[in-house]
Amino acid sequence: FVINMIGLSTGLACALLIYLWVNHELSVDKFHEKDRRLYQVLESRRTTDGVGISNETSGPMAELIKENMPEVEYSAAVGPAWWPGFDNFTVSVGELNVRATGQYAGKDYFNIFSFELLTGSKDRVLYDKNSIVLSEELVLKLFKSKEDAIGKVVMINHEQEFIISGVMKDIPSQSTIQFDLIMSFEILKDLKPWVTSWGSSGPIVYVTLKDGTEVEYFNEKFAAFIKERFGAETVRTAFLRKFSDIYLYGISDHEPHRIRYVRLFSIIAVFILLIACINFMNLSTARASRRFKEVGVKKVMGAGRRNLIFQFMGESVMTSILSFMVAILIVILYLPAFNQITGKRLSLSYDGELLIYSLLVTLITGIIAGSYPALYLSRFRPIQILKSSVNTSAGEVWVRKVLVVFQFSIG
Repeated sequence: FVINMIGLSTGLACALLIYLWVNHELSVDKFHEKDRRLYQVLESRRTTDGVGISNETSGPMAELIKENMPEVEYSAAVGPAWWPGFDNFTVSVGELNVRATGQYAGKDYFNIFSFELLTGSKDRVLYDKNSIVLSEELVLKLFKSKEDAIGKVVMINHEQEFIISGVMKDIPSQSTIQFDLIMSFEILKDLKPWVTSWGSSGPIVYVTLKDGTEVEYFNEKFAAFIKERFGAETVRTAFLRKFSDIYLYGISDHEPHRIRYVRLFSIIAVFILLIACINFMNLSTARASRRFKEVGVKKVMGAGRRNLIFQFMGESVMTSILSFMVAILIVILYLPAFNQITGKRLSLSYDGELLIYSLLVTLITGIIAGSYPALYLSRFRPIQILKSSVNTSAGEVWVRKVLVVFQFSIG
């Protein structure tokens, strides 16, 4: 019984951990309110080695497409974090210095992304050149309290003062964009004047399209706009790709996509679950074959076939439910280590869908495992059982062998 329960609970726990990881991967960048209309500008560039895809574009792109293409609702350019010295900042208040990650972004940034502002208006927080938005965690480090942070002055890299215009809630782990502070893109223009050039490359541009805009039609119009701006002989053209698809599917077909790993581990989880369930069913039927005498005595004492079916089914289902509870305990115990391995911040929060599927798998396993003793043993007459004239059928042995071979095959 213990071996049977541990086998099923371990399989369920492994499947649950993989489910948590897969579910997190599938939810990355999809929490934004305008996810359906949120796109990133990518560039296709012809080189001597062929055609390459880049997520970088020119600095003025965000302003120009909003001015010239009525389908664009909001657009914002962002200074990429990979620029040396532009991903880590020293934020100072008096004698206190705190290291923080940050970026420069256009004024429509918070109208595009659903990063929640605790204080400040998303239309105004990046409107002024010397405004800065800090995360809730960073504000607490600097001021010990997030109350009345608006209007206070912080120093960046011991060089320039900024006025806090907003405090945002800490960015969720489902976001590929992570930062502690954000400043106006206009500051970057002062630091790097070349980003104002139409032929520059480096900034990343995000847009939201208006409702009803067909992205295929927009991309055709967008390509014509770029050709007009750069000239017919240009080796660069631009197009939109849905922002939340980039994490799983990448920016081009020539790079490894994370969706492959998501699919692979989903299949592995199903196989682990199948192995655990088959093992549970085999052990249950093996144990049941030693209970002929029990069935015979109970029938002599007046137990009907229905009573025996309910007994064996109930025992099997209760065992599987107990295994499921042990699996939950295993997941809770090993989740911190699993997070360290995967680099995630996963938590076991049972939503309705996960609870239904978990209980469904558990109940089906219990019912199938209990079906053999319930339906097979309960059909014999007491005299057959008590005289030990019941032999294991060839069909039963064949089924067990098939299940064991299947287990080793998928293992």
